[in-house]
Amino acid sequence: MTDKLQEITEKIYNEGVAEAEKEAEKIKEEARKEAEKIIQSAQKQASEIRETAKSEAEELKKNAASEMKLAARQFLSELKQKVTHLVLARQIDPPVRENFSDSDFIRNIILTIIKNWNPAENDKMDLKLLVPEKDLDELTEFLNQRATDAMKKGLEIGGDAKLKNGFKLGPADDRFFIRFTDADFENYFKTYFKENTQKLIFGENE
Repeated sequence: MTDKLQEITEKIYNEGVAEAEKEAEKIKEEARKEAEKIIQSAQKQASEIRETAKSEAEELKKNAASEMKLAARQFLSELKQKVTHLVLARQIDPPVRENFSDSDFIRNIILTIIKNWNPAENDKMDLKLLVPEKDLDELTEFLNQRATDAMKKGLEIGGDAKLKNGFKLGPADDRFFIRFTDADFENYFKTYFKENTQKLIFGENE
């Protein structure tokens, strides 16, 4: 009887141990699979983080390169503008200012404009001439001698305190005035010669 009981006890024990080992193996297998999933998920996340970081680094690199190129283009453009301005100022400003300080040059321009202002030869000269106040008396005397017909037809001449040189012309009713000063002609010539000067200095393809 004792042996039978011992046999039953051992059988139950062995079956319990076997079942426990089986359950333990199952738990271990599930844990291993879960660990593999966690590792795979971590590896995937790490790979995604690396790709994101790489993409962001490339984007930053590209943006930095674009900004550097833009800054370089802006610098070169500004440099060209300054060099061109210096060249034009050296070539244009002195002769223009010299001519506008020549009273004969100014008088000839005024006479040419007066002659062509009223081609219909009307009885009334619808024209007003404004000159620097310091030149008013001398120029009035000159026009009385050289533009007698225009003066008789009502050519108006007056002084303008804001004018340092040159003159302004316009209709007698002051609707508008065209200004002829050294600064006006300097700006005109600089605009006219700017493109060709840049090509001459920096090349055709710049």
